[in-house]
Amino acid sequence: MTEIIGVRFSEGGKVYYFSPGQEKLHTGDKVIVETSRGGECGEVAIENRMIEENKTFSPLKTIIRPATKADLRTVEQNKLKAKNAMKICQEKILAHKLDMKLVDVECTFDNNKILFYFTSDNRVDFRELVKDLASVFRTRIELRQIGVRDEAKMLGGLGICGRPFCCRSFLGDFQPVSIKMAKEQGLSLNPTKISGTCGRLMCCLKYEQDTYEYLLKSTPKVGAYVKTADFNGYVTEVNILTGMLRPDSGSVFIKGTDISKLSEKERTALRSGIIGYMMQKNALLPELTVWQNILFPAYTAKKKPDKQKAEEIAERLSLTSLLGSYPSQISGGEYRRVMLARVLVTEPEIIIADEPTSNLDRESAEIVRDMLKEVNSSGTTVLAASHDPMLLESADRVIDLGDR
Repeated sequence: MTEIIGVRFSEGGKVYYFSPGQEKLHTGDKVIVETSRGGECGEVAIENRMIEENKTFSPLKTIIRPATKADLRTVEQNKLKAKNAMKICQEKILAHKLDMKLVDVECTFDNNKILFYFTSDNRVDFRELVKDLASVFRTRIELRQIGVRDEAKMLGGLGICGRPFCCRSFLGDFQPVSIKMAKEQGLSLNPTKISGTCGRLMCCLKYEQDTYEYLLKSTPKVGAYVKTADFNGYVTEVNILTGMLRPDSGSVFIKGTDISKLSEKERTALRSGIIGYMMQKNALLPELTVWQNILFPAYTAKKKPDKQKAEEIAERLSLTSLLGSYPSQISGGEYRRVMLARVLVTEPEIIIADEPTSNLDRESAEIVRDMLKEVNSSGTTVLAASHDPMLLESADRVIDLGDR
């Protein structure tokens, strides 16, 4: 195990690991670290914590020092210098009649370089511009051509959902997004509906793609002939996320309501208020912290999350110290406990769990079993597919599917 801190150099930027040395740092603290560009001032995004060595690049660089008042003054001076450099560069671009749009300017902490970021539809010969800028600022000049997605990340704004851009808020790196993802998720293929402000496909198409791919492997397609214990029929509609199929005949009742007679919107509202799902994997949003993942279903169900209750659930599941972490930074057992916490926060009447204790260490499996038993004893129906004999012992009814 190695002790690390996570440092971010810009709002919504990628988090880099450094060794804290003897320092005990907190989220939001400023630190001076050595990077490929020289000394830089960054903000602590992940506090001191131990992680497995194979999750870091060894050897880790140790921070130089926590930022002093003098360091913070230097950062502010560099921001003013960058603002002035932006104005001068825009004037030079007009003077040279270059087809380019200046997006942002950045001065390195040690003032040995000024970086100018720009966009352009074509290749730009900016050699004369660089000479002009070097004669003005008497330092190294670097011009970087960026894409429209990088431009949106730097400038920020609001997406069609009404929230700040994901790339500006929390996405460290851009993930590949394809039109195939929209097709598999049953979304409209109208470019205006699935494209972001930058004009490219929305990054959020990637968030649930792993879950859709996992579910599509086991979900019959529309038109498939299926057999159940009660009836047979052809599938006429599929809801991938809920795992529910609509047959061409018969009825399905939830709490006395025939859902086959409800609209999709009404069925979704009914399920979101009654059923909680705990899947084996690919259920947590990787871009959200553990705490944000736990609260997320409450927001999607249009309920005001009871944060005090969520904190109590997290404590019961031994997750309190992990609330600021991301799914990629926690163990398999911790991951499964987060999924259970996410289910419990909405207080569902029915919990559907797929192998809730499989491949877990003894401690995590026991915590999950005890919590499921507790909510079941309080009146919640738990439907679990499991090979865990200790979980099966506590069940009121066991249906043995054999090798099927």
